[in-house]
Amino acid sequence: MDTEQIGSALEAILFAAGDSVEMSRVAKILGVESWEVRRAAEKLRSEYEEGRRGVRLVRMEERIQLVTAPEHAEIVTRALEKRPPARLSPTALEVLSIVAYYQPVTRAYIEQMRGADSSYTVAMLTERGLIAPCGRLEAPGRPVLFGTTEQFLRVMGLSSLQELNLAGNSVSNYSGLSKLSSLTTLNLSSTGFSDADIDQLITLMQLRTLNVENNAGFTGTGYDRLRQYLPGCNIVHSDLVYSIPAQTFTIQTDTTDLDLSDRGVSDLSFLMQMNNLNTLRMAGNGISSISPFQYTESWRTLTVLDLSRNSIIDPTPLTGLVNLTSLDLSYNQINNIMPLYVLRNLRELNLTGNPVSDDQIRDLNSILPYCFIIH
Repeated sequence: MDTEQIGSALEAILFAAGDSVEMSRVAKILGVESWEVRRAAEKLRSEYEEGRRGVRLVRMEERIQLVTAPEHAEIVTRALEKRPPARLSPTALEVLSIVAYYQPVTRAYIEQMRGADSSYTVAMLTERGLIAPCGRLEAPGRPVLFGTTEQFLRVMGLSSLQELNLAGNSVSNYSGLSKLSSLTTLNLSSTGFSDADIDQLITLMQLRTLNVENNAGFTGTGYDRLRQYLPGCNIVHSDLVYSIPAQTFTIQTDTTDLDLSDRGVSDLSFLMQMNNLNTLRMAGNGISSISPFQYTESWRTLTVLDLSRNSIIDPTPLTGLVNLTSLDLSYNQINNIMPLYVLRNLRELNLTGNPVSDDQIRDLNSILPYCFIIH
């Protein structure tokens, strides 16, 4: 069977089942490999979403199910005269978060974490199918252990426990996150996450997508630190705020023109996440290291650069900025301009106040004949 045939059969099975179905069972029935069913399921999922269909295919670990598209939930509820499920209270969300973080856990452990009796809430979450007994702790009395369920994944919109969506919930303690080493997707938008909580994430080496939008306590400094510890992770964030001596400023990451001259900003590493800059002015900031410029992919759109009145000695990191048309390096400490020979698109270069020899200027003029050099 090809992918189209598997997808058609899978759609029929899911429609008739009206519940989640294990993919390995579908593969066995159809006489194909499990990965072929997963591929067909992913193709169906994309078709439903891109075609704005009234149903969605959701995956919960190794099970899949057809469900109503979220935007039609209210219409379906009215049409079938069903009461919408009651919202979870803050207490229920807190208990559910503890179980999701630390599972399997006992009720006593939950109560120890909360500092309050949780028997009613645990019973309510069990009744609603969001948590369920999953064994007993080998300790005196052998208390029941609780874990999250397939219904938990469905309600939270997760494909597996490798994803965690806490968006919009007020989280007071992130310490449990450090134990979820298999997480690949984590949504912490609007949760109160801050730079102080970053230590709880640096062990999540499998993390590939992290959303920290709309958290006022998460700054540019925190972003730089996360990039250092989680280099393979895509970090979704709001505009970043950077604190420097005696001042604070906000940077819009999609800006094209940025002027931070005479602001005391000597560390350029925070600019690495800006990929749309055309003009950058950083004059008079005491900059000595310009090594971030060597990451050319982040600066491919830069055409105008002002680094005048700094303490730059070696301009080598600038050699990747092949689209530069205007470069101001006046009043630095540059005595070797050979690295600039590769910037063939330069039309204006200011080297005033640098210990550069006349011979070097003549050589540069011969290599860049269309560049106006001020010295």
